[in-house]
Amino acid sequence: MFAIDVKYHPKCLAALYNRTRSHVSSSDNKQPEEPLESIALAELISYIEESRSTGVTAPVFKLADLGKMFATRLQQLGVCLHSRVNTTRLKCRLLTHMPDLRAITQGRDILMMFDQDIGMYRLPYPWYLSEYYIPLS
Repeated sequence: MFAIDVKYHPKCLAALYNRTRSHVSSSDNKQPEEPLESIALAELISYIEESRSTGVTAPVFKLADLGKMFATRLQQLGVCLHSRVNTTRLKCRLLTHMPDLRAITQGRDILMMFDQDIGMYRLPYPWYLSEYYIPLS
């Protein structure tokens, strides 16, 4: 059975409005999450840059691992995560802030690496031990 016109009792309608008002006011008291997400993203970017500058090998990051690191840092900052971090949006944000970073799909994994390291990635696995490796210095 379907109702064509919905009419609330006055008491029920007032209770519904009061619940909605209390829910909206309680959610307004929470700390905004966007600045905390920006902080976590900045820390993730600095981690990627540090790995790039300190490593002997070419840094290759799995997007899933970066997403887990991002989610862990958000939880440490006090952000309540109701669902998983959307890694596609995270990838777009990383590519926006780091123009020389590239996303390469390999099977079901998405690998993040820098432009200058893409050729190194195609070499045999321990490329730094192989005959193909020529140090730049």
